[in-house]
Amino acid sequence: MDYYEEDFDQHAVPHIMQNTNWDCGLACVAMLLKGMNMTVSLEELTKQCQVESIWTIDLAFLLHRYIHEFTYYTSYIGSRKEYQDASFYQEQFDQDEPRVNHLFSIAKTSSIHVVRMILPLDDFKRFLFSQKFAMIVLVNAWGLKCDICKKCHGDAIAACGQMANDNTYLGHFVVLIGYDPTDDVFIYRDPATRDRFCVISAQDLDHARQAEGTDHDCIVIQLR
Repeated sequence: MDYYEEDFDQHAVPHIMQNTNWDCGLACVAMLLKGMNMTVSLEELTKQCQVESIWTIDLAFLLHRYIHEFTYYTSYIGSRKEYQDASFYQEQFDQDEPRVNHLFSIAKTSSIHVVRMILPLDDFKRFLFSQKFAMIVLVNAWGLKCDICKKCHGDAIAACGQMANDNTYLGHFVVLIGYDPTDDVFIYRDPATRDRFCVISAQDLDHARQAEGTDHDCIVIQLR
């Protein structure tokens, strides 16, 4: 896998580590903005965020303050009541629900492009192979299996601290930056690990991003 280093170690979207057990999504936004030549630090984004329970719709509104060329794909509009008893969502669900539903309700009038559909994996491949796009993807951290470092699974779980108390759903955001059709693998930045880039098989990524709890959330960003 050393041959990926030349192509992706210096990719426009840099690697930025998360600072806490809840800001992986903000770190992903910081990576994307820096990759688009915008100097916005993770600390600045944290100050702009009013909550520590970050949903993908929160990231969409945060991104929209800086860029407009992106689309948020999800299989469900709003918060799902069936998640209120899930260990990952349970503690903050009652507080999150009105905020999340309100953001979805005003997304269209706020010029935030939200599409209700499960983006096919072939579209992931097409976007990323073109090298004109990057993607923020919500995955189950337990499903991350890097073919290089072999430890992203553990890093992501450890980064989530007290939430890593079992092997049920553990939401985590990563940034996809490339796709190699020869090996059928995706290259991504994981804010939970010190490794500058990671590689995952298409099959493993598909399993992690389709886990119950993700709502198949992804944000596709057109790079400048």
